[in-house]
Amino acid sequence: MPDFTACLRSHDFMLSQEEINEGLLHAMIKYSTTHEYLDTQHVFKSLIKRKMDPHCSAQDVVRCDLCETLLPPLHCDTCHLHMCKACVGDHVLDDSRDHKMVPFEQRGTTPFYPNCPNHNKKQCEIYCKECNEAVCSNCILTNSHKGHTLLHLLDVIESKLKALEKDADELQNSIYPKYEEILLELKKEKADLEIYYGKLTTNATQMGNELHQEINILVNQSKTEINKMKTKHLAVLNQQEDKIENTVSEITQSIANLKKLLVSKDVWLVSENESKNAQFRKLPSKSKVSLPNFTPLKINRDQLTEQFGSLSELSFTKEERGNIMPTQEVGPSLSNR
Repeated sequence: MPDFTACLRSHDFMLSQEEINEGLLHAMIKYSTTHEYLDTQHVFKSLIKRKMDPHCSAQDVVRCDLCETLLPPLHCDTCHLHMCKACVGDHVLDDSRDHKMVPFEQRGTTPFYPNCPNHNKKQCEIYCKECNEAVCSNCILTNSHKGHTLLHLLDVIESKLKALEKDADELQNSIYPKYEEILLELKKEKADLEIYYGKLTTNATQMGNELHQEINILVNQSKTEINKMKTKHLAVLNQQEDKIENTVSEITQSIANLKKLLVSKDVWLVSENESKNAQFRKLPSKSKVSLPNFTPLKINRDQLTEQFGSLSELSFTKEERGNIMPTQEVGPSLSNR
């Protein structure tokens, strides 16, 4: 069903809440029974004439909407037109609708009933609960609704309006605030999320730095031990080299002495010479070195993870917030707030 209230307000008329409610009731009855949209042209006709006339103002006396006669005593509740007695006759001759003429003071009191689609010029004032439709008195006489629960249509509409008002009141004053509260909670959770995960990242980085520091200590210790072994090994080799160089010098000197004796005529020197070849035949011992090795161990990621630490799984569980208890009684009308 179209928004009748919005339709009236869209014309920027200074309509009273009573006029709007009356039009809305008429539209709901029409739509609930025939599922046809209400033609609001007849409603607008009188409103446009009275609201947009530049000669009219709130202080002007009421005039007949057809002939401008002052202080018309009657009002057509069907067409929403003020009527003088002279204009009533021609107006009611229009049989396109059932005109409800009432004293001016009682205007707006006539309920609007939908026309029966099966019986011409009959209005549906009764509601059949089993068939869920509005019917007229002739429909009842056809026995098609025999044994059914029959209610006055206005009572049904009034009950539905109260239910609508109750729903609107509950949505506005109970349900909507709860959802707003949930939204605020989610926004706070999102803000806290940045802080929390930032701390996790900082902790992981700090642990990584600590592990790097311990590994650097181990690496430096290994380098120190390697340098010590290298220095010790080099010292042994230097000692052997010095000893061999001294022996080579002695051999060189012996060769030179022997060559001199071979060309010497001095019998004494030749007879006094003692051979050192036996001494030099025994070669110096060779040091057998067992070189150190570095045997890297295969990195065990599981053990490393245990040393580093691990993250627990991210999991989600639903915690029911419960239900909002329905309102037991209909509160005051939203339009009066």
